[in-house]
Amino acid sequence: TDEPRPHPRRLGAGAVLPGVTVAVAALALTIARHPRAWWLGTNLGGEGATALIDELPDGARVYAPFGVAPVVTWYAFPRGVRVLYDPRNDCYPAEVALAALSLEYDEAAERAAADTVTHFGADWALARAGSPVEASFAASPAWRRVDEKPGLALFARR
Repeated sequence: TDEPRPHPRRLGAGAVLPGVTVAVAALALTIARHPRAWWLGTNLGGEGATALIDELPDGARVYAPFGVAPVVTWYAFPRGVRVLYDPRNDCYPAEVALAALSLEYDEAAERAAADTVTHFGADWALARAGSPVEASFAASPAWRRVDEKPGLALFARR
C-alpha cells in the first residue's frame, strides 16, 4: 500500500484568531478593572502590600517577611530599595539568612525581631499584622509604626 496519506487538515489563522482575541480582551478587561495589588495573595502581602511599598523612600533598606520580600524587590528595586533577605536568592551571608529565616519560624527570634533587624542595618520593616514580629516592632522604642494596611504593618527606624 504505497498510496499517499492525506495531509492532516491545518487550522487556519481564521479559526484560531477569534478565540485568542476573546482571551486577550478578557485579560485586558480584568487587568483594567483591578489594581495591580489585586493579584497578590495574603502570603505575598495582599492588596495592601503595594501601597506600603510605595511609601518606602528611595534607597530604603527593608526587612520583609518571607513571601513579601520578593514583592518588595519586584516593585521597589528600580528605586534602589533593597531587602534584608530575599528567599529566592542565595547570595546572602549565612548569618543574615539564618536570622531572617528565624524570624519566620522561631518564636524567640520573632519576639526579638526589632533588635535583629536593627542589628543587620534595615531602616524599614514590613510585618504581618498580629504576628509576634509586629508586636516586637510596636514595642521597640527604636521603631515607629508608619502605616498599616490589611495584613501588613510598616515600621521605620527612629
